[in-house]
Amino acid sequence: MKFEVEASAEYKRDLERLPRLERSNFTRRLGQLIHTFKNDRKAFFTHTYRPVKPHLPGNFTSTVWVLRVSPKVRVLFADDEDPLFETLKFSLLRIFDHDLRNGDFLKAAEDFHRSNGMELVK
Repeated sequence: MKFEVEASAEYKRDLERLPRLERSNFTRRLGQLIHTFKNDRKAFFTHTYRPVKPHLPGNFTSTVWVLRVSPKVRVLFADDEDPLFETLKFSLLRIFDHDLRNGDFLKAAEDFHRSNGMELVK
């Protein structure tokens, strides 16, 4: 299966705001976690959580999660598996330097799904 990593413009801006040393450590650790995602998803998902579960119309399930990269830094990401094209996509959406509150998480998830043509169910 082909594996792709994409980064949103918001993620890139958030990354640039991190101090240089923290950015280097963050990038290294994130790379390790993405490698774990490709090879052992069960182990990878021990580093993730969702403050709330976003609801999509038509019984679709949101693939937006929060990844603990360090005790301080969290990454909002989405994963999407396309069996037709045999592709697994890992989308880096935002970086937060604090635990996400429900509203922060839902706003970022809503922005991601809206960019893909879907609205969250309120």
